[in-house]
Amino acid sequence: MEITVFLPSGRHVIVNTSSEVLVVRDLAVLVKAQLDGLLNRASFLRFSVSGRLLEWEAKLVPENCAEVFAILEEPMILAATKAAFALSCNGFSVITWGNAEYGGDSSNFESSKLTNVQKIRSNELAFAAITDAGVVCWGSSNDGDQGPELKLNVTEIHATQRSFAALLEDSSVVAWGDAIFGGTLPQNQLQKVRCLQATMFAFAAIKEDGSVVTWGDKHAGGDSSKVQHQLNRVVEIQGTGGAFAAILEDRSVVTWGDRMRGGEIPSALQEKLHNIDSRSVFSERYFYFHPEKSGKYVSTLMVSYRIFYISTGLVKKTPISTN
Repeated sequence: MEITVFLPSGRHVIVNTSSEVLVVRDLAVLVKAQLDGLLNRASFLRFSVSGRLLEWEAKLVPENCAEVFAILEEPMILAATKAAFALSCNGFSVITWGNAEYGGDSSNFESSKLTNVQKIRSNELAFAAITDAGVVCWGSSNDGDQGPELKLNVTEIHATQRSFAALLEDSSVVAWGDAIFGGTLPQNQLQKVRCLQATMFAFAAIKEDGSVVTWGDKHAGGDSSKVQHQLNRVVEIQGTGGAFAAILEDRSVVTWGDRMRGGEIPSALQEKLHNIDSRSVFSERYFYFHPEKSGKYVSTLMVSYRIFYISTGLVKKTPISTN
């Protein structure tokens, strides 16, 4: 059986199957396979025939599938605080549930404020949604609910445990929430910013000239003064729960923050950290790696947010941890 599927863009996809009956759910898999890389992984495809929306379990046979039209639905966006969820359906509305003090109740907002949602970010107690009109925040007022009136274009938002920081289209940064967790910016330093990163307690910004500015809890990455002379021409930064690691243009690695969370590279590993590819540095906030007798590494769920690991070209990943 041959089915021609017409896409919203005007192009079409031809699906061939040896079966005389094809379930709509299976059709979606076949169409997505042909469009690999062209669709957001979380996008949903629905199908219609003669103006009638097809159910997922509906069966297509040659007699009823002469022209099948695909409907592309935007991804659903799901975010969570410590005790609440927020779900954006196709960008048009936001549904919240859970503990109201943790952002589970957004009923105080006019429905028009939570439409055309592009992203939702969360910290422990509050949500921040990027919409066409700016940023909308709700949850605990002490942890990011009372955000600034951001009417400018926001390109990204990052969160510590109790604050938010947003990078604006003009390359400046704004922050709000608990000052101890990075809710207050250092003065006159955050212009011409290229990107942001966060630990659970602090923020780091890479500027266009490759320098780095940090703020928040000084013991968890917010104070980079001891390594500031090394933080030039920085390519990338990653954060654990309490430390940062930066890759420099010369492919060296610099770390700072809580020693028990990856803020200090053990001397035995120093000689291995040369010519590191920026794609090889990862931070893991939820897993802690420990060696088995075989020398392999297994992951165990933890909430201590303690580790970096770097791919050194070996089969296994090398943890940087003093645990």
